[in-house]
Amino acid sequence: MKARHSILCGTAMVFALATATGARAQDAAPSADAAPAEADAPTKEIVVTGTNIRRAETALPVTVIDQSEIDLRGGSTGADLYETLPSASPPEINEGTIASQGARGDVSSPDLRGIGSGSTLLLINGRRMAPHPISGTDQGVPSLSANANVIPTALISRVEVLRDGASAIYGADAAAGVINNIISPTKDRGRISMESAITQHGGAEEFRVTAAKTFQFGQTSIGISADYFRRNDLLFGDRKWGSQSDLRRTRKLPAPWNGLPIVNPATGANFSLDNDLDNGSTITHYGQFRRGFIQSDFLTFNGGRPDGNRGISTSTSPAGGVATVATDGTFFLYPGADGAVNFKQTAPSRNLGNPEDEYYDNRLPHRTLVPGLKRLNLAMFVEHEFNDSFTIFGDVLFSGSHANSQREAANMQNVNEPGLYVPASNPYNPFGSRFYHPQGLPNADGTARIAGTPADVTIVSGLIPPGTKDRYIEVDSTFYRAMAGARGKFGDSWAWESGLLVSGAYSHETESNIFRESLLRRALARTDGGAYNPFPVTFKVVNNRVVVDQPYVNPNTVTEPMYDTDNRYGKTRIIVWDAKIGGELWKLPFGGGPIQVAAGAEARWESYHAWKAPFAGLNPPGSGNDFPYLRENDNDFIAMSPNSDIDAKQNVQAAYAEVALPLVTDDNRFFLFDRLELSAAIRHERFSIHGSSTTPKYSILWAPASWVKLRASYNESFRAPNLAQTNTTPLLRVNYTADPYRRDVTNSAADDSAPRRTFRQGNDRLNPERAKNFGAGIAMEVPGIRGLSFTVDYWRLNQRDAITALGNTEVLATDELLLDLATQAALASGKTADQIDLGSGTANYAGNSRVTRRAPTPVDIATFNAYNAAQPTNATKRAVVGEITSLINDYINLGSRKLAGLDLALQYRVPDFGLGQFTLKAEATHYLKRDEELADDGIVNDELGKNKRAKWKGIASVNWKSDGWSLGWFTSYYGPYADTSASTTEAIYEALGRPKSIMTFDDNGIKRFYLRVKPAILHNARITYAFGPGNDTRVTFGVNNVFDADPPVADEDEGYFVGTVNPRGRQFKLKLEHRF
Repeated sequence: MKARHSILCGTAMVFALATATGARAQDAAPSADAAPAEADAPTKEIVVTGTNIRRAETALPVTVIDQSEIDLRGGSTGADLYETLPSASPPEINEGTIASQGARGDVSSPDLRGIGSGSTLLLINGRRMAPHPISGTDQGVPSLSANANVIPTALISRVEVLRDGASAIYGADAAAGVINNIISPTKDRGRISMESAITQHGGAEEFRVTAAKTFQFGQTSIGISADYFRRNDLLFGDRKWGSQSDLRRTRKLPAPWNGLPIVNPATGANFSLDNDLDNGSTITHYGQFRRGFIQSDFLTFNGGRPDGNRGISTSTSPAGGVATVATDGTFFLYPGADGAVNFKQTAPSRNLGNPEDEYYDNRLPHRTLVPGLKRLNLAMFVEHEFNDSFTIFGDVLFSGSHANSQREAANMQNVNEPGLYVPASNPYNPFGSRFYHPQGLPNADGTARIAGTPADVTIVSGLIPPGTKDRYIEVDSTFYRAMAGARGKFGDSWAWESGLLVSGAYSHETESNIFRESLLRRALARTDGGAYNPFPVTFKVVNNRVVVDQPYVNPNTVTEPMYDTDNRYGKTRIIVWDAKIGGELWKLPFGGGPIQVAAGAEARWESYHAWKAPFAGLNPPGSGNDFPYLRENDNDFIAMSPNSDIDAKQNVQAAYAEVALPLVTDDNRFFLFDRLELSAAIRHERFSIHGSSTTPKYSILWAPASWVKLRASYNESFRAPNLAQTNTTPLLRVNYTADPYRRDVTNSAADDSAPRRTFRQGNDRLNPERAKNFGAGIAMEVPGIRGLSFTVDYWRLNQRDAITALGNTEVLATDELLLDLATQAALASGKTADQIDLGSGTANYAGNSRVTRRAPTPVDIATFNAYNAAQPTNATKRAVVGEITSLINDYINLGSRKLAGLDLALQYRVPDFGLGQFTLKAEATHYLKRDEELADDGIVNDELGKNKRAKWKGIASVNWKSDGWSLGWFTSYYGPYADTSASTTEAIYEALGRPKSIMTFDDNGIKRFYLRVKPAILHNARITYAFGPGNDTRVTFGVNNVFDADPPVADEDEGYFVGTVNPRGRQFKLKLEHRF
């Protein structure tokens, strides 16, 4: 979308202010942001999310979404629905996750304000639910968050979203806000519906059937609901834009990322090509290897060329499949222009059009974009009213699902599988005893050998030999929630309620077609027909040189015995007892209203158990006796990090109180004071692990006139580390990450996306997260324009000690910044770039302390000197450092996180002029600040407008109703932002004429230039016709993503930022519903 269009959309969202979804649906309680009632409509006492005091209106910013709005938003699942909330950021725990350490399958956890799903409290009917039993990574740390997908959107009567901290009301994990899903039985009626959906380009077909009925037996009512949902999977390869990992081939990219040359006006020569958006994987069928010798520890590998360069060419890339290796023994196998495989000493080129680019694996077509799903939800509600003063109630909810997805085959390399190598005795090893002999004697079959010492070969980077099977992931999950309680009234205004809730979740993940590491090592060590060939070809000796012979795929008799299935399990449970009481005290003097109070107590027990099958999590004790095939403190599956079992428990006790002081009411209002109310709440919690906390909340509501209200609130929050974050068992992880400091200098595969040994562990010394929230807003019913209302709310969140693990990308981005700052400081002092010592490989390293590097080699020094000599100014020069050896990614407390923004919304109910009823709504969030400061280095990172942190997110809708017909249009807008993994230089930015496709940032005094990700704008449309007696039968036809927009391109493995947009493409829906 053009920039002008984006500005217009943003301007429209600024004008579109609050109530948003506070629709006047017949079954939806009006919220604090709801549109004004008709003049003759009586005000009734209701319960509003965010307070325990029963009253018609509060100072809280609450958005209400009714069932018709859910349908219009196209929400088949909770993930689809909450993705449309302007106040929500893209969830990091989502259905698109396929990595083995993440929560996979039918799971999504909403994230209000983008500070982590653990700070958003997800409720069902005002009470908690058990978290998903597999911890997912959120903000870089494991998160145990509730799964929105277990809540069937077809059974939800409304959703209430509190866009303010609510720890004083609900507890520690409501720092960012609350999403309360109201699931209730139909009132003395039944309904049944069937819905089907297809996509224009195939995949993700959906079918749903829902039934609900309430039975009345005297004073007892029983409501029963059932919902069955099925969705076929959708692969990336089913979409043209997702068919290539090399985004230059399928997406329209701006310069310099489109792969085309750019002329440097200062020299007349071309700049180096920018291949950032070639996301073809270095995990490949061809492979990067190193010739040499494994040492006696079966970990250390010493590489080098054959003595006297026997059997090889010393040319960097000889033709004809002739073998070559670098001085350290490194060699690549890659495809040539004719499709034949050749040797090369350096990483194959990624330049567009160069045949070598085929070396990099196109893994997207092997991956699932949207998982297949079958889910059954059941609900039962029981209520018995003894009299007007005493009622007992209960409900039971169950969800069971099966999800399936897939990804590319598991890879093998000597980082995740330390010391993995091809012995010299392996008959396929091109430098082994099949091709070398100390005296040059031929093989027993007469084939030639070269005079020289047979050598081993290690697998340096991820390798997937041809014929290796894709991995298939299946996840079976169940969730239950049972609650029983009683409520009653006494006196004129007092009410009480108490309940006991038990909720739990269980998940079993399986991932098939993964090699057992010990069996792979044994197969590599074999010398007979059962030996495993990790190379894509065979070799032979021609003219006393090793050359490529024929393509090769290992037979099933070799590979099938090595495959196994990983099994992963998780279980969570919570038990909650609560009791509360509320009512009115005495009236305030001078005509004020009655003081309203509420108080309560809560006790909660939580447990979390996660485990894996033997050899999948950790090898059993004594496995070291089978060394080097099995190893202690490791597991036996390739491409999978070891995990220890977790069994953790905690309990929480809490007490809270709330008071509202209606100082000015209808009885004593005066000029500029139509209404004035002060309220306060306080909650004290005691945690069995992390001590105690007391969190207050204060708010004020002031109405200068009946048509305008001003509100403000201040609250504090406390969130203790969860049970997964405090588990201190150290874990080794291997993640593929580029080294941003060295990559542009060396253009080496080792500095591109390569496997990094990362040490991660929990931290039992973590401090709890604490935050202070402030909000102020205005709600107005515009005088003289009946039906038009809007709200504007400013909010600010200052969080300290936020728990995070920065992730390899963030750790290395900080490392890059510190090295750049140290280099610039040394250059400013008069040193030349070659005189600067950044301490690489020593204790005096000037970069991030979480990064360990080797000392610079002579090759490193020469490469950096050549790079710096070509730089026009000191601003882009870089002092030399060595390669990365390992990273530390532990859980830490951030120094602070500061966010601020505006929530805006508008609603206009156009008067009926005989053309039917029109309703216009719009809602937006505009972020003003997002700063993070790390406690250990003092750097403030401005994250606003970067990496899916858009400044603007909004929605707008138009509805029309007349007789039995209704039409609806819904538009969602996700604003532009910078993708920091696609960067360029100032020289290229200027040479291109400062294009809008490049966003500029000041990063603590260092200028950065990043790819601008275009805004995502999607449109949905719906038409409904109701007919029959009482219009009880309805047919609805809808189209989601009317204009079939593709996700905006970003430098991500998926080709876009997951969660920012629905990736299905145009979707058609048909629904038939009957009420009886």
